[in-house]
Amino acid sequence: MVKENDHSLDAGRYIAHSTTNYWKPQLAAA
Repeated sequence: MVKENDHSLDAGRYIAHSTTNYWKPQLAAA
């Protein structure tokens, strides 16, 4: 359940997740 004031936290989690998924393959290939 997401409350009205939780949108910023949700966005933060999404950005962190996307960043991790973006860098992991590159670090593994390095």
